[in-house]
Amino acid sequence: MEKLLGFCILFSLMIAGCSSSPKSDQSIKVIGRIDGLNERPSWVTESEPFKIESGKVLVLGKHTISSGQNHEQSFRAADLNAKSQIAQAIEQRIQVAFQNAEEGMDNASQARFTGMIATDVLTTSAMRSSKRYWEKYVPYGASDSRDEKIDSFVLIEMPEADFKRSVLNAMRKQEGKGSISTDFSKKVDQQWNTIMRTPSSESTQESN
Repeated sequence: MEKLLGFCILFSLMIAGCSSSPKSDQSIKVIGRIDGLNERPSWVTESEPFKIESGKVLVLGKHTISSGQNHEQSFRAADLNAKSQIAQAIEQRIQVAFQNAEEGMDNASQARFTGMIATDVLTTSAMRSSKRYWEKYVPYGASDSRDEKIDSFVLIEMPEADFKRSVLNAMRKQEGKGSISTDFSKKVDQQWNTIMRTPSSESTQESN
């Protein structure tokens, strides 16, 4: 299961690499939206795909297809992208925690393992897709319908309590194997808000 999840996350990151950056309104012309909406919903925040607020973890997934391709497949790919965002967010933040604690082990590998294991558990328990949205657009100046693209977005939600429990349990498994220092999960628990509620770069600044 761990190898399968790792492959899925890697595949999703490859998909997202060419489609996850927000587009400038000056470079494209939106020609259609889901349910005839007049504007993009406020929950579609490409600049902040992972955030924790009001006791919930909110994760945005995205996938881009050419017009005429299967919408449902695109939404499934966006869902997979969101799950990869979760694993990445855990990995980045836990790696900062390792560095700040001066753990003398392979920080990157242990942080990545924590993200994969925690995401694996959450995928089968707490995660749920709560919202979906798509918009069709063309680059300004394009005259061929083959230039039309569709961005599909999925919002995944889960209770922060479930997210936290999965992350800490994944770390405890590594403690039991001797992969990280004993009781390191307690340090993460004590500093949860500092480590998890801010981007990794800000966590580093706050901890110094």
